[in-house]
Amino acid sequence: MAFTSSAIGELGQINGPRCCKRDAMIAFKHGIEYVRQHYGVQIEYEKQHCEFSSQNQQCIKERCPFFG
Repeated sequence: MAFTSSAIGELGQINGPRCCKRDAMIAFKHGIEYVRQHYGVQIEYEKQHCEFSSQNQQCIKERCPFFG
């Protein structure tokens, strides 16, 4: 529940139409942090940049943490 809450919280702050890529990348980022905090397993997270914005007419562009 804590993991889900943190991921949904970030999605709520960004706000905007559904984007599967953005939602998945945010969930993955929060999952890495959750595993580190609760199990002591360090997984590297590399900042991602979306390559699909041109294919998504509802892309929120600069408001998305993965745009550019």
